[in-house]
Amino acid sequence: MVAAHNGADAVYLGVPFTSLRMRQNKVRDYKILQQTIDDLHALGTKAYLTMNIFPRNMDIKIFESVLARVSEM
Repeated sequence: MVAAHNGADAVYLGVPFTSLRMRQNKVRDYKILQQTIDDLHALGTKAYLTMNIFPRNMDIKIFESVLARVSEM
């Protein structure tokens, strides 16, 4: 939110469980992610979601469920 309040036209957010940006963004669950996106949009700022992990075979189902949940936002 600091970036948006200082004139950024877009910010990158980490998606819970699939991003290395989670710690920097303080986005730890989907409720916070949705609220952050809503707040950014209210300020006229775009929100880009990052999913920057390489899921291993055993993680594919989790990765798919996270992607499905995020796509509903």
